[in-house]
Amino acid sequence: MAAQRDRSGAAPLRHAFATFAAFVVAGAVPLLPYLVPGTREARFAWSIVLTLLALFAVGAMRSLFTNVRWWYSGIEMLLLGAV
Repeated sequence: MAAQRDRSGAAPLRHAFATFAAFVVAGAVPLLPYLVPGTREARFAWSIVLTLLALFAVGAMRSLFTNVRWWYSGIEMLLLGAV
C-alpha cells in the first residue's frame, strides 16, 4: 500500500501541512499593518491594499498550474476576492 502511495505522488500529510501553511500566510497578510508601528489612521487602508495585492499574487501564481495567462488569472482572483 505504501508503494502505491509513493508512485501516485500523494502524500496526504504533506499536502495538508502545505495547505494549512498557505492559509496561515495568506490570512496574516491583512494583519501585517497592525503589527508595524506607525500611524494608526493608515493601518486599515494598508490592510486593504496588501489584501488586494495578495489576492492578485495568488491568482497570478495559480496560472502556474493552469493554461491561463498570469495577469488574467491575477485580475480574476482580485475581482472575485474583492466582491
